Amino acid sequence: MVSTLEKKKKVFLYFEFFFIYLIIPIIVTSFQKKIFVYFFLYIIFFLSIILLKQEKFLFKSLLKKVNLKSFLIYSIIFFLTIFLYTYIYNKRLLFSFPLNNFEHWFLVMLFYPIISVLPQEIIYRVLFLKRYARLFRYKKNYNYVINTFVFSYGHLVFDNIHALILTALSSSFFLYEYKNNSFLNCFLLHMIGGQLIFTVGLGEFFFKI
Repeated sequence: MVSTLEKKKKVFLYFEFFFIYLIIPIIVTSFQKKIFVYFFLYIIFFLSIILLKQEKFLFKSLLKKVNLKSFLIYSIIFFLTIFLYTYIYNKRLLFSFPLNNFEHWFLVMLFYPIISVLPQEIIYRVLFLKRYARLFRYKKNYNYVINTFVFSYGHLVFDNIHALILTALSSSFFLYEYKNNSFLNCFLLHMIGGQLIFTVGLGEFFFKI
C-alpha cells in the first residue's frame, strides 16, 4: 500500500509540476515586456538546480560524450524542416537576419546556447525526467507526450502559433537524445535548432523585448 507520506509527496510534486510548467508561462505571458521571459527562465533554472540536488542528481552525468552520428542526422532534418517551413510561410524571410544585421545575428549565435538553451534543457529535460516523469507512467511513451505539451506550452510567452508548432515538433527529438544518447546531444541539437531558426528566417517568432 502507498503510505500517507508518499501520497502527500506525490500531491506536492503535482503542485510543483503545475506551477513550474503551466502557471509560470501564463504569468509571463501577462507581461507586455517579454524581457521578463528571461527573468522567470532563470528563476526556474536556479530552482531546478536546487530541486535536482534534493534528488541527489549527479550533474557530472551531463558530460557523457556526444553521439556525433545521431547529432548530424537530426541536424540535417532540422535544417530541411526549418528551411521548408520558412519558404512556405514567407520565402522573403530566408536568411534575412544574417544578411541584414550580421553583427546582431553573430551575437545571437554566440550567446543563445548559454543564455537560452542551457536553462531550458535543465528545466524541460533533466528536471522533468528526474523529478516529474514518475507522475506520468500510464503508458510507455506518455512522457514524450507530456514533455512535448509542456515545452510547447512554455513558448506561449512569445504570443504566436509558429513558436508553439516548432517547439512541439522538436521536443520529442530533444527528449529522445537526452534519454538515449546524452545531455550534450540534447543540448547541441537544441542549440543548432535554435541557431537555424534565427539564421534561416524565423527568429522574430522566438525573441521579443
